[in-house]
Amino acid sequence: MKYGDYLRHDGPVGFREFNDRLDKNDMGGWLEDLRELSPPGQPTFDKLLSLAVAAYRDAPPSHGHFPLVLYSGGKGSRADANVELGEYLASHGYVVATVPQLGPSDQEIDLGSSPQEISMHADDFDAALIALHDLPEVDFRHLATSGHSAGGEVAVQLALRHPKVRAVIGLDASYGMSGGVRVLKQLLEYAPGRKLRAALLDLRRADGSQGVKLDLSAIDALHWAHLDRVQFAKANHGDFTEWGMVAIRLSVPMPPNPDGPQGKLDTR
Repeated sequence: MKYGDYLRHDGPVGFREFNDRLDKNDMGGWLEDLRELSPPGQPTFDKLLSLAVAAYRDAPPSHGHFPLVLYSGGKGSRADANVELGEYLASHGYVVATVPQLGPSDQEIDLGSSPQEISMHADDFDAALIALHDLPEVDFRHLATSGHSAGGEVAVQLALRHPKVRAVIGLDASYGMSGGVRVLKQLLEYAPGRKLRAALLDLRRADGSQGVKLDLSAIDALHWAHLDRVQFAKANHGDFTEWGMVAIRLSVPMPPNPDGPQGKLDTR
């Protein structure tokens, strides 16, 4: 497979219009981002599409039962959201699944980050779980959810809905920031003091990095089976996505960080 294959949505014939619109949105989003970061006239986008990846289309599944990770990208993320992480996990024996971000109607295809839209995206993951139950190689006794930015709220909501979720991984998740705290508290399943069977691994920028103001009160008000938190001083929000690996391969500079290079870890 090539990197560009991740930006092409395949689905039933009845979804062809949506597939085409999602393809167009993803391609346009990459072009806009690269236009801001790479010199004019360089074929950076073509290089991106032609990059070789580690995945193989329609590869036969290995024999056995494998843990499942559901991944949700942040608001406006593309179909290639954190694909390097997905490929890495798959190479170590995990089944990794995600769903497109679809808005509330065919007239409003873009998904926002309101509580209602977070729940709508979680509904799509619920539908994906039903389909994944048809795959005999998936071991639902070992189920994890993960998400970046607003996708972290989706990951938490899935854990609140499904007791089978045993681990949640937040990648600079919005539930630890002021705006995301308000969203998390408005989710139907949220209640302070609620006990979960899942453990939480919370990886994020340290307070003040790239101007972030942390508020961990809502996520810490849930009773997790176990909680580990790692805060990265002077990190970028995009450091928790596919951006870093793609930038290295394409020799494209990362967006400037006024806080300077990443510093030491603050582990709690």
